[in-house]
Amino acid sequence: MTIQKTVTLAAATAIDNLLAGSIYEWMQSDAILNLGFVADDVGLVISFFINGEMIAEDLIPTVDTTARAPRTNEDYPITDEPILGGSKLTVKVRNTTAATSIDITYAVNITPA
Repeated sequence: MTIQKTVTLAAATAIDNLLAGSIYEWMQSDAILNLGFVADDVGLVISFFINGEMIAEDLIPTVDTTARAPRTNEDYPITDEPILGGSKLTVKVRNTTAATSIDITYAVNITPA
């Protein structure tokens, strides 16, 4: 199963959880997770948590001004991450720039374990 979305972050703002409200915020069953990100400008950092435990901090997404979807291995900094059913996933994104809004396209790929 895959979801893909594009969101815009205003300058100097953050989204506490890209997955909030989606079916992937809480894992329904054990699975393997892949997360990919492509931003249209520099300045974003991404942190990933499982049940509040930090798995990755301040990842820098691939930058491509065409704002394309994640598609190459370099676009997927989180790969083959085992997730237990019932786990909460949190993907926090921060725009560190002072004056630029940035679009980020992300993909979440879930394979049942």
